[in-house]
Amino acid sequence: REYGPDLDGGNCLSTYLLDGSAVNMAVDGSVTPVEYSYTVPAGKELRLNRGLLAIEDGVTAFVPGNFGGISGALSNGFEISITPNGESKQVLETWKTNRQIRDTMFDFDQQFKSDGAYIGRWTFTKDFGSTGFTLSAGDKISGLAQDDLLDLDYLSFRIKGKLTTI
Repeated sequence: REYGPDLDGGNCLSTYLLDGSAVNMAVDGSVTPVEYSYTVPAGKELRLNRGLLAIEDGVTAFVPGNFGGISGALSNGFEISITPNGESKQVLETWKTNRQIRDTMFDFDQQFKSDGAYIGRWTFTKDFGSTGFTLSAGDKISGLAQDDLLDLDYLSFRIKGKLTTI
């Protein structure tokens, strides 16, 4: 049975950005920022297609000027970046408010949640061209918590793409 070039050989990557083994980014990064990341393994190349952001905060309404249900904008923001192997970090987005998250994410079921979870799909092929972008061995994609996010129930960022042997 053939599944096509994106599935043959188990090339699909679907993983969370992690701090060690921790997925939940609802941490206090206000004194020391906390990085969650994925590094492309040796001998591999990753065509990164999309990122999925999930924020949960009970039944708290998410209004545009807050971050999740946290009242007001974050001081430093939640950062998504790429660090090419041996090069300087390139910041893709820094979100301080729900409005800024919504402006990055193209595919939302609703603009702002009234309860439950706030899920956004960032389709990199819509931002960075028809193939998204490619990360090589040793390149890293990261999420950086730079504020106190402990008032959130949950925060995660999952990446999806095609991982191939080079």
